[in-house]
Amino acid sequence: MPSILSLLLPVALGVAGALASGFSRRAAWLGAIAFGLGAAGVRVALRLPLAGTADPLWVGSLPPASLRIDAALEILGATLAAAAGLLAWRNPGGIAPRLGSGLAACSAAGMTLALFPLARTAGWPGALAATVAIAGGAALAGSACLAFARALARQGRAERDVRHAIRGRSGWIAALAVGGALAIAGPHVHLVFGGAVLAAIAAQALSRGEGSRALPVLPVLAAGALGFAGYYLQVIAGSTGLSTDALSEAPLSTAAQALLLPAIAAAALGFMAPWPLHRVVPGPWLAPIGAALLLRIGAEGLPAGIEGWRTVAVPLGVLGTWGAAMAGRPDLLAAAGAWMAAFAHESGGAAGAMLLSIVPLLRPPTAPGAEGSRRRGAGFIVSVALGSLGAVLAADGLFRAEVVYATAATAAVAFSAVYISRAHT
Repeated sequence: MPSILSLLLPVALGVAGALASGFSRRAAWLGAIAFGLGAAGVRVALRLPLAGTADPLWVGSLPPASLRIDAALEILGATLAAAAGLLAWRNPGGIAPRLGSGLAACSAAGMTLALFPLARTAGWPGALAATVAIAGGAALAGSACLAFARALARQGRAERDVRHAIRGRSGWIAALAVGGALAIAGPHVHLVFGGAVLAAIAAQALSRGEGSRALPVLPVLAAGALGFAGYYLQVIAGSTGLSTDALSEAPLSTAAQALLLPAIAAAALGFMAPWPLHRVVPGPWLAPIGAALLLRIGAEGLPAGIEGWRTVAVPLGVLGTWGAAMAGRPDLLAAAGAWMAAFAHESGGAAGAMLLSIVPLLRPPTAPGAEGSRRRGAGFIVSVALGSLGAVLAADGLFRAEVVYATAATAAVAFSAVYISRAHT
């Protein structure tokens, strides 16, 4: 089957879960993660492009253990999709669960058709045995993590969202919009950096107006780090100039890239504000600016720096995903995923980073059990669709670069599919 379908089926199942509730939602989201992980395993092992098609002869050349595990994950995903469809159909909650049920059933059918060649190549007995082992192990580990998360939640506190208090402050809002637009689409490095600093100052002013986060951590971090990087980029680029389109042609040595990338990454981390940094800077609703810095400047102009610092940055993202999962914060989870994907921008990683960075803009932070988090609206469904597509694209890039860390981050997402969905049901 075309590789692109292995990306779209989990997205459809993720949307089905957003339309459903309760156990059907959790089953759908877990099924999407399981199938997506199995499909990514085959796609990455064969180095398939996003629109490529897996040749059965190529698949058969993979190690037997790898084949059984990937087939088991796809079988588990299809089974959970079917269960989600059945549970959603029996839910008397109105038309949305029925739509979710139909979408889950279609996803289950598509997944079943997709997994048959892989399971046949791997051998049905071995694939089914691996399915039982994976499901049992995940259930035991998940139960332990849930117990730990509930214990933490009793001591936690809800975070305040600056976006809820920006009405009537049009000046700073306009400055934030202009700065963000320059950072994301500015044609020159200095415009990108200047826009990011302007956005940081505006966000800090809005936050300070709410009586929180009095220390200007983000503006100082952004101005210092981006000022340093901008100055040395100007010195090194010389007559080449710092147009974003021509940045890849600048005479930047590997050593220079390794020196400058940490400064840009530090500023981007401040904008993305993954756990636990979100407690000292406004965010993570500024994540698109951070993603733009890493992708437009880091990946395009400093690729050797991105590659060299990946083994430092991605573990930080894994820590952020688990912290967000334990805190019950899907916005922080998306921000951490965007951070990691930006450092694995090959294949679908870059697109995944940008899509995941948008999710915090659509979903305000809510603590587990918070009032109003049970509502199912268009914004929630759109955020789930974007998050699902961004996650599978990010996984495609991450598994090609850092298999162990990508697996650890996927485990955090799977845990979140259960724990966070309890509050968003």
